[in-house]
Amino acid sequence: DASRMKLEADLGLMEGQPVARDERGRTWTYRLRHPTQDRVRTVLRHPFVEDTARIDAARLEIVD
Repeated sequence: DASRMKLEADLGLMEGQPVARDERGRTWTYRLRHPTQDRVRTVLRHPFVEDTARIDAARLEIVD
């Protein structure tokens, strides 16, 4: 939990919620504080980020 919380803070992630359908508890949803293209790029490129659903990687934008 401490490692996850540090990573969340470093990436500017907030309001983290575990995804119920992930039985392993590895998938969480977040809001990105100040979702600039640079911040989105940082999240996409981070080696510990495994699931980037709802991010348009080509446009570096959060999609709803």
